[in-house]
Amino acid sequence: MSGPFAAELILDESRPRRIDLDNAAKCCLDYAVRIELVEDDRLASKLLIELGHAPHGAILRIWPADAERLDLQLTDEERHTIDGAIARLARQLNISEDELEQRLL
Repeated sequence: MSGPFAAELILDESRPRRIDLDNAAKCCLDYAVRIELVEDDRLASKLLIELGHAPHGAILRIWPADAERLDLQLTDEERHTIDGAIARLARQLNISEDELEQRLL
């Protein structure tokens, strides 16, 4: 995504935190730049960080700053597809899914 964006980061509240919320956000946004999800993390115009339910440790939602945010409720089948995408990303980076999770936290 190019241009200004808004982001929401949810860290799983059931997992022990070894990093401050602001540092977790920086790690996640830096990673989003690295995988070319966003052009530059300095273009973030809004950032919400909270503890909540995130089965894989973290959820990062990003949308254009000038767009209305849409929430999407996923079915179990769609979640399975996302799990597969996470596994593929970990393989592409040649790291384990656990290591990918730690990098996002």
